[in-house]
Amino acid sequence: MATLDKLGAKTYQPIETFYHKQEKTDSIDYIRMTTEGGAAITLSDKHLVPLVPCDAELAAIDELMAERSVYAQRAQVGQCLVQRQETGELKLTEIKKIDIVPLTGAYAPITSSGRVLTAEGILASCFAEFESHRIQHAVYTELYHYFGWLARAFDGVSYEHGPSTTIAAVRWLQHVVFDAKTVF
Repeated sequence: MATLDKLGAKTYQPIETFYHKQEKTDSIDYIRMTTEGGAAITLSDKHLVPLVPCDAELAAIDELMAERSVYAQRAQVGQCLVQRQETGELKLTEIKKIDIVPLTGAYAPITSSGRVLTAEGILASCFAEFESHRIQHAVYTELYHYFGWLARAFDGVSYEHGPSTTIAAVRWLQHVVFDAKTVF
C-alpha cells in the first residue's frame, strides 16, 4: 500500500490487517472532499485525516499525523489536505467542495506507519472511530507486535487471529482512554 515515510517520500508497506473490511453493507454516507486540483478522497465520517490551515508550514509527517488528524466530518471548505505531487513534492491543497456520498462497503487498511496515500496522492490516517492518531497507532503497534511474538513463542499458535484480535483490543482500549479523558 502506498504511504509516506517520515521524510515525506513515497514508499510502499504491506497491509498488516484491516480496521474495517466489509464488502457488503447497507448504504453508508461517506464524506468526499474534493480539492482545488480536482483530487478527491472519500472517507467515513469518523475516519481520521490530517487537516491543515492552508497558510501553515508543512511539519514532519509523524508530527503532522499526530497533531492534525481529526475526524473527516470536521473538514471544512477552505482547509487543506496534504497531497504528494507527481514530482514528489508535498503540498497543501485546498478543499473546494465537500459532499455526502452514499456507498456500500467499508475498507480501512492498516500499514505499520499508520498512514496511507490515496491513488491521487492524498495523505490519510489508517485509523477511525477515536480522534487520536497518535494513541491508536501506538496501541496498535504494541499489540500487533505482541501477538506476533506470542505466535512465534508457542508452536502451533495460529497468528491468523492476531490482527483481528489486535483491532478488537485497540477499539476496547480506545473506549477506556476516552472514558478516562472525560472523567479527568
